[in-house]
Amino acid sequence: MTASPGLLPPERHTLGVLCLLLDETEISISLLGELVNPQWEGAADFHAGTTAADLAFAHLDGGRWADARLGVERLAETFLAGRHTLGPARALAALATVCALTGEAETALRHAAAVLAVTEPAGALATVARAHRAAGLAAAALGDHTAAHRHLRALYDAAGAPLHYHLSCYAVADLAAAAALTGRTEEARTVLAQVRAEAGDGASARLRQVLLRATALLAAPADAGGHFREALEDPAGRRWPFERGQVWLEYGEWLRRQRQIADARAALTKAREVFDGLGAGPWASRAEAELRAAGIAVESAPHSALRSLTPQRQRIVRLAAQGLTNREIGERLFLSPRTVGTHLYQVFPALGVSARSQLRDVVEREPGD
Repeated sequence: MTASPGLLPPERHTLGVLCLLLDETEISISLLGELVNPQWEGAADFHAGTTAADLAFAHLDGGRWADARLGVERLAETFLAGRHTLGPARALAALATVCALTGEAETALRHAAAVLAVTEPAGALATVARAHRAAGLAAAALGDHTAAHRHLRALYDAAGAPLHYHLSCYAVADLAAAAALTGRTEEARTVLAQVRAEAGDGASARLRQVLLRATALLAAPADAGGHFREALEDPAGRRWPFERGQVWLEYGEWLRRQRQIADARAALTKAREVFDGLGAGPWASRAEAELRAAGIAVESAPHSALRSLTPQRQRIVRLAAQGLTNREIGERLFLSPRTVGTHLYQVFPALGVSARSQLRDVVEREPGD
């Protein structure tokens, strides 16, 4: 499938969302990004912010988490300031997901709770599902698997059927992981069976990977390995890197428990590489702990204040370090000089500097610069 030229903006938005639902992630990013590039001021105004949020979720699926954060931070702030409409609510759910994945779990839980307080009574099912998924991921990152199970189980009805025809299906493997750690595997098997029935024969490569991961997690220990391997056989699964990394991690954990240490080390190393590349701190730490248990000495990557900033702020800092003025930076990044100045003012404390002249030293200390 390729993006169609000559579409009107509403048509492009509709097609972009359809591609998101069909797991044509890169095409969705291309279509929606032409409408609301995160670097454009005022991008959040298109379709009352819903397009910016949809683009953020596409970025999340494709592993472009910094772009997802950049695209919704300002819009999410409007929700927290009292603008409780759908676009800002979706944006805050997206930001909660980014925070959960990148190690800001407490913030993620607060954001998800704020979204749910508004959207559950309103029956905004898709946004409710997104918020519960974010909260489930955050709780898992904190090691609170009971809370993770509670949030993820909320995506299915009492009989185990998906409450949201699409989004609930993609959470089933995370539910299986939480269920396996809290003694609820039988109930999770019922949910998995309902999701398989919902998906039928039309599951995408991404959803097949999710379903196989869930099957492996809920299988008898002797049978799990085959399901993990089948999930990893399809190279298309690499297009959704976090979910692929989860399979490598849990496969590595299973291999270590089966005392297949050499294979476990290889799988866990791949998982750690994926999570390090994404910035998925809690999951990278889990892979490192498993590698140590498998007999490999692992050093965590050093913290970098510069790299902890959003991509946009990193670009602003690097350009300012080169001597560009706020106006010159703004012309390159499609920002007003005032916005550039605000960003610099806000990042100075994070970088430990008090003057613009010190930014060059910050950049030059960065490994690889």
